Amino acid sequence: MTPQEYHAHVEWNTRCLKEMLTTRSCDFSQFRTFRDNTAPENIAFYCSKTYDLVASAAAGCLIYTAKHGADAVYLDPRSMDTAAEFVDVELKFAQVDSRNVYRSSAGSLYIAASAAKARYKNTRSCLRSGISAKYALHSQDNRQSKNMLTMLVVFDLVNNRILDTFCASGASILAKLNLSDNTKRSVKLSHFINEGYVVPREGIAYGYEKWENELRQTCPVIG
Repeated sequence: MTPQEYHAHVEWNTRCLKEMLTTRSCDFSQFRTFRDNTAPENIAFYCSKTYDLVASAAAGCLIYTAKHGADAVYLDPRSMDTAAEFVDVELKFAQVDSRNVYRSSAGSLYIAASAAKARYKNTRSCLRSGISAKYALHSQDNRQSKNMLTMLVVFDLVNNRILDTFCASGASILAKLNLSDNTKRSVKLSHFINEGYVVPREGIAYGYEKWENELRQTCPVIG
């Protein structure tokens, strides 16, 4: 696939996702993948790739059709060079319910199951810790395979919108995963913010910082 074809597919997927977010209806067969043929896949493919399709359209990349290996491929949107390098990507999709977000009197944001639980440290999480990329690591080889560019798409369940796509290097992700031998691991949004960057996606992303600032004005305050 040429860079021109890649960018055309990304633009098409972005339009499809915008329409889905507006109408709250889904036709995943519209999305294009990293292949020249734009014919739809079988229904089993869309059932297994639903979150990856949404995340890739939000992040501006294209998913692979293979069942194993990297989730998607990314190319800098400014690049039209035929020799430009396509980069393998691990996609993560985090959903957040703003009805479970609370603010302390000092202005800190927390996420908890209820206002009562939000008052206690052991039953609440800092918002940027509660939002995370989750992993199920079945083997050492599986753990090592996560050493690739990782994109975390944060989705607002209440308002049905993409907040932002955060990106972190594979090396930084692997360093976090290696802090424990547990098979179930997570990498907090705060890591992506502190160690990575936001993928520029004007027109599709609402803006995480904007969303947080609005929550500080509207969410319940805990004592």
